[in-house]
Amino acid sequence: MEVDNQPGDHEYDEYLTKERREIEAIASDPGQHPEFTHFPVGLLFPFVPVPQSTQPPPEYVYVPPLAAGRTRDDALKHDLAVGSWNLMWEAGSLRYDLFKTELPPELRWLEDHKHRNLMLLPMDGGDLLASAPLFHLLSKTTLNRFGLSATRRGAFPPLRLGDAFGTFPQDASDRLARAFAHHVWPSLCSGSSLDAFAKGEPLRLLAHNLDFWIPYAHELVHDWMRALPRFPVKTLEAREQRRLRRIRRDVPPGVRVETSRLGGILWKGADEAREATRALVEVADRNGTLRGIIDAIRSNRVADDFSSRWSYAKEDFERKLFRKRTKTRVTFVELSDTIPCHSPHSEVDADLMWGDVFATLDAKERQIVVCLRSGTTQVGEIAKQLGYANHSPVSKRLRAIRRKAAAVLGIDD
Repeated sequence: MEVDNQPGDHEYDEYLTKERREIEAIASDPGQHPEFTHFPVGLLFPFVPVPQSTQPPPEYVYVPPLAAGRTRDDALKHDLAVGSWNLMWEAGSLRYDLFKTELPPELRWLEDHKHRNLMLLPMDGGDLLASAPLFHLLSKTTLNRFGLSATRRGAFPPLRLGDAFGTFPQDASDRLARAFAHHVWPSLCSGSSLDAFAKGEPLRLLAHNLDFWIPYAHELVHDWMRALPRFPVKTLEAREQRRLRRIRRDVPPGVRVETSRLGGILWKGADEAREATRALVEVADRNGTLRGIIDAIRSNRVADDFSSRWSYAKEDFERKLFRKRTKTRVTFVELSDTIPCHSPHSEVDADLMWGDVFATLDAKERQIVVCLRSGTTQVGEIAKQLGYANHSPVSKRLRAIRRKAAAVLGIDD
């Protein structure tokens, strides 16, 4: 599909230069921070094809940076390709047709999944780029409390450009998890403080789990960007209006070509960030059964309900923790119907993406509850193509949980 977009490289460079300058001047003003914006797509792509039929469900894929030794120009082209792909989020499964001739070699694997609705998450050491929408929900007071520095305003899509997170401590991801849990907790459990829950309790673990929240934060951004206006056709130059009419005439049935949405502020200031946080919880509930998880945790209605895929893992888990004099009950729970997120922290089995393992241990009752989040996907090959499949991260995490439980319960593992 040809949409005949002509990126404005000069304007884009000017925009990035301006963004790099907006750091502490904005962050130091409580009325201005936090702030999250939408990059003005029209600077790169004046027109966007919008499918009129139901799109495949979204899936998120962590994309690693280029290997060491590649040139700076190669890295820039790769990162801009990831950013451009995400900028055209409205095109959904049509994006491969738009970018197929421009993808760098490291992204050619997208051809094998060209009919899927994939979002690309640029990977860094602490997954801070992928967490950008979460980071920019936090007030300056919260950032200071957890030893994080305020940065310039955030913008969608996250790009591996500039030095927004360059001066952060090595444990920035852990700090961000604690800061976000503190921030989101009133929307999860308004009747009790976060400190009232033990560190190992599942509701507290869920609040800290950035891997759970990242896909829903990006989906929230998409929801709110749909409210931004499009560039008015009548204000286009006559030449551009003729080009738009020609493009609309040539696209296949079921596709509507629109002008790009204007850039805009999605939230600004602490009050709007709190409203965005409440909306994030609603998105996680709609697309991730969040309230069902919370209700089950609160009422202790944790049923042993898990896929046969993990029956052996459960048997192995129980066998190594079982002693006649120290019998331990092990419950495996599947948290289904969530958005798949392909990453080094996930494990693929057929059409299921497993990840985000967390567990709770009741030493007095000698009970362990192990939860894994699953989502349906048709692109399990992605993990192999990006080198994730051989890591068996879920299996490794289960072993780590078992060893820690054994230590707490005084059992030889």
